[in-house]
Amino acid sequence: MSPVNHENYNEFIELFKKNNLHLSSPLVTYEDFKKITSAFDWRIASKKPVVGVFGTSPQQGKFTTQLALRYELLREGYKVGQLGTEHQSALFGFDFTFPNGYDGHQNIQIPMDYHITLLHSAMAGIENDEPHIVVVGGQSGLIPYSYAEKSQGYTLSSILLLMGTIPDAYILVVNSIDEIEFIQQNINVLKGLGKGETILLVFSDKNKDIVTKYGRSTVTNRSMSNDEIAEFTKKLENHFKIPATEIISDHGRRKMLKAVEDYFAD
Repeated sequence: MSPVNHENYNEFIELFKKNNLHLSSPLVTYEDFKKITSAFDWRIASKKPVVGVFGTSPQQGKFTTQLALRYELLREGYKVGQLGTEHQSALFGFDFTFPNGYDGHQNIQIPMDYHITLLHSAMAGIENDEPHIVVVGGQSGLIPYSYAEKSQGYTLSSILLLMGTIPDAYILVVNSIDEIEFIQQNINVLKGLGKGETILLVFSDKNKDIVTKYGRSTVTNRSMSNDEIAEFTKKLENHFKIPATEIISDHGRRKMLKAVEDYFAD
C-alpha cells in the first residue's frame, strides 16, 4: 500500500494524522512488478482450485459476492486465498490487490502487456501460502453492451484479469434487466476465453428498471419482492440449467457455497 498523493488529498491526510491514523492507497509500480515476478515463477501452473467472480456490468454486487463467498468458506473452516480488484480489498483481508477498477490507469503504473505476467506471479504467491481455495473477482463487465458507446478500453481490464488468473470455475453476477442472450454471451466468453465452467448465476435483491424521460434513459433500483426473486431464480435455472440465487439472504449464500463445494468435490 502506497502513500496518498498530497496535492489532491492533503486535507484528508492531515485529518488522519490528527487521529493517529495512516492513509494509503493500492499502487502497482514497475518495482512491484519486478519484485513479484522475481519472487514467484509466473510459469507455474495453478495447483489449487480457483473460482472467479465476474459480471455482466458495473455496479451489480460483485464485491459483495466475493465477501459473501469468503465468509461462507471461512465459516466452514477452509483457508481462503483471495485476489481483489477493488481498492479496499486489503481492508477485508485479501492477499493481493490489483486495483484496475475506478481510475485503475493511475493505480496500475505498468503497461497492459505486463498485467497477465504479474497476475500469474501474484496467484503463484497466493498459492504458496497453501490455501484450500483461491477466490478472484473482476471489475465492470466482460463484454460491452455495444461498441457504439465508446468507452476507454471497453472491458479489457476484465479480460486481462481473466487471462491472468485463469479460474477453474466461475460465478457470474447478472442483472434483472439482462437479456437471456446477453447472459449466454458472457457464459460463452468465460468458457471460451477463460477455459472454465460457469457454476452459478448470482443477482442482488435490487431490481433494475430502465426509465426514459426527455430522450434520456436512466437505470433505477428498487428492492425485489420474495415472489420476484423466486420467479427470476426459476427463469435463470430453467434456461441455463445451472443454479441461480440472490446472495443477500443466508439461504442464498449457503446455496452459493454448496455450488462451489459440489463442483470442486467432483
